[in-house]
Amino acid sequence: MLKLFHARSLAIPIGELINKNQLENNIQILPIELPHISYLEKLPQHHKDPFDRIMIAQAIIESAFNKATFTPSPSGRRLG
Repeated sequence: MLKLFHARSLAIPIGELINKNQLENNIQILPIELPHISYLEKLPQHHKDPFDRIMIAQAIIESAFNKATFTPSPSGRRLG
């Protein structure tokens, strides 16, 4: 069963939690910028989820992943 996240159940404010985790885990929050949006039309259509699509576009533009990771396999299943 899926458990929904409720901010009220946190021990510390959400902003503080995010900042703490960013520092501890060296996480960078990427803004969505025009090059990320422009790259969306280059992605194969098997990536249908809009959140997945923008994350993939950001990762490719920011060189976090190789473009080949997000191409369809011969079986038609997603890789990566």
